[in-house]
Amino acid sequence: MCSVWLSLIITAARAMPGQPTDAQVNSPQVLAAASFAVDEFNRGNLGDPFLYKIVRIKSAKVQVVAGLNFFLKVQLGRTTCRRSGSTGALIFYLFQDLECQFTVTEVPWEGPRYRLMEKKCTETKV
Repeated sequence: MCSVWLSLIITAARAMPGQPTDAQVNSPQVLAAASFAVDEFNRGNLGDPFLYKIVRIKSAKVQVVAGLNFFLKVQLGRTTCRRSGSTGALIFYLFQDLECQFTVTEVPWEGPRYRLMEKKCTETKV
């Protein structure tokens, strides 16, 4: 895990210092940051009785700071799972998607490891 995190830092460091750079949307670090962001989104989305799940990570950028900033553009789908129920078998409502922009900061040596710094979601037409 440390070598994967280090390779992400090295990739980001090739650009101008402090500049966000493109990251692979399927990298373990991006997937972990996106998963954290959606969990936080669901936790704070109290007006909706149903949970949302990642349909697709559209883009990801990473910025080296005192840790890593992830800038994520994520398509979320509304599921039939109620927030009080199990999330085992998720069925998507195909007519209600959101496009969200999340900024997640990861500082592995601190607790909590991740922080959701920014979220902005808009409804999309499927």
